[in-house]
Amino acid sequence: MNISKQPWPATCSVAHCALRASLGGHLAHAADGTEFIVPLCDVCHQLERLFSLKEEITLVPATPSAMCRGL
Repeated sequence: MNISKQPWPATCSVAHCALRASLGGHLAHAADGTEFIVPLCDVCHQLERLFSLKEEITLVPATPSAMCRGL
């Protein structure tokens, strides 16, 4: 929330999921492997396949140096 400047969302970041976002999950972008942190529900956090995110999601870089630039 500090980096994205967004409030914690009510629902998971995964497209078509309406479950409550309960934790920050680490994701790797399929195209280049860049890692991000997004709010996920417990179910989607366990996914091991490709999935899409909701359009309004703000991606937060998972690398410490990228996060420091966002402060």
